[in-house]
Amino acid sequence: MSGYMLGALEPEDASRFPVGETLLPKTILSPSSAPGQTQKRRLPDLVPRTKLALLALVSMITLVLFTFLCSVLVASPSATLVEPPTTTFVGTLAFGSSGQLDPLGTRGLNDVITLTLQQLPAVPAAKAGYAWLLPDRSDDQTPPLLLGTLSSTRGRTVLLTYRSPSHQNLLAQYSRFLVTEEDAANPPITPSLDSTTWRLLGAIPDTPTPGDEQHYSLLSHLRHLLASDPDLQHIGLSGGLALWLSRNTEKLLEWSSAARDDWASGTHTGLLRRQVIRILDYLDGTAYVGRDTPAGTPILVDPKAGRIGLLQMDPNQALPSYLAHISLHLSGLINAPGHEASQQQIATSVDRQLQAIAVLMHHIRQDAVQLVSMSDTQLRQAKALSLLDEMLTSANTAYVGQQDPTTGLVQGGVTWIQGQLQRLAVVPIRAVTPPQR
Repeated sequence: MSGYMLGALEPEDASRFPVGETLLPKTILSPSSAPGQTQKRRLPDLVPRTKLALLALVSMITLVLFTFLCSVLVASPSATLVEPPTTTFVGTLAFGSSGQLDPLGTRGLNDVITLTLQQLPAVPAAKAGYAWLLPDRSDDQTPPLLLGTLSSTRGRTVLLTYRSPSHQNLLAQYSRFLVTEEDAANPPITPSLDSTTWRLLGAIPDTPTPGDEQHYSLLSHLRHLLASDPDLQHIGLSGGLALWLSRNTEKLLEWSSAARDDWASGTHTGLLRRQVIRILDYLDGTAYVGRDTPAGTPILVDPKAGRIGLLQMDPNQALPSYLAHISLHLSGLINAPGHEASQQQIATSVDRQLQAIAVLMHHIRQDAVQLVSMSDTQLRQAKALSLLDEMLTSANTAYVGQQDPTTGLVQGGVTWIQGQLQRLAVVPIRAVTPPQR
C-alpha cells in the first residue's frame, strides 16, 4: 500500500509502539440541504391565517438560529465538530525530551516529537501531507504547530522527528495530531477545516474520570507526571513530578558520596554533617525535617527544591511527597477513560518500583538520623563509616537501579522510572476513511 514518508529519513518498524482508542478532532457542521423555496400557489382556505403567521414566525426563528450556530462553528476552531469516520490505527506520536534542561526545568522537557507511521494512502500529484500538532480542544489561543511535510511512497514506513528550536515543553500545551492533504505548492499556515482533506487523526484522551472531584483525565495525569504540576507551580517549580523526583534523588547520591569522602579525609566532620543534613532536608521536606534534626538546625537546601520531600512523613500532609504523588497519578491514569492496556502495564510496573525505592530511601533516612546525632568524635569512628557506606549504596541503587546478575540488565531506579513514565506520553494515530467522491 502507498504511504507518506519524509524523504531524507530512513524507515523504522513501528509495531512496537502501543496503539489504542483516541478522542478525535471534529469537522464543521453543514446543512444537508438549502432552505425550501416559498410556494407561490395559494394555500387551502382550510388553514387559518393565524396558524400561517405562527408557522412563518417559527421558520424565521429556526433559520436565524441555524445561521448563528454555523457562524460560531466556523469562527471557533475548538467548537464541537462532527467526527469524520476513521478506520485502523497506522502509527503513533511520542513525546520525548532532549535533555537540554535549564536549572528551573522550564526548557528541554517534552521538546521532541517522534512520529512513526505505516500503511498510508498515496498522495495525489501536486498534493502533500502536512503533519500538525494541535492544542487541546478547549484551547483556542495556542496556534497549531507544523511538524513537517510528508511525501508519498509505497511499502515504506514514515519516521519523522521534530525538535523544538526553543526546547519548548510541547506536552504542556499540545495533545492532538492531524495530517492534512493540501496543495504542495502553497503550504498552509494552519490546517484546513475541511474534513475531506484530513488523512490521519490522534489525541490523548481528555475525558474526565467519572467521580473524580478534580475532573482529571488521562491527559491531566500525564501532564502532572511529565509536564507541569499545580502543586509544583504553586511553590515556584516548573516541570512535572518525574523531573523533580529524578533531580532530588540524584542529589541524595551526590551528597552521600561527598559525605563518605569527607570521612575519608579525616578532618572535615563539619562538612560531613552538612551533607547529611541536606540529605534529610530532601528526604523529609523542609516542613518536616525538624523532626529528624537537632533543634536549631538550619535548612541547608534551596527552599523551593526542598519544600516537598521524597518520603511521605504524614498521611495528611498538605503537599504529598514525590513518591506518593507520582503513585497517586499512576492510579488515576489507569482508571481514566481511554487508557491503553500497555499504559496500565507500565504504570503498574513503575508503581512497584516506587515502593522498592521508598524502602531504600527509608534506609537512607535511618542512617542519616543516626549520623546527624553523632558528636564530631563519633563521626570519625568506624561505625560512622559503616553507616555512610550503607547510605551511599542505598542512594546509588535508588537512583540508577541494580544489575540483574542473570541478564546483566539494570532494573529499577529513578532513572529507569523516568524513562518508563515518558513511554506513557504516546498518541495512537488512526487513518480517516476517505470521503466518497
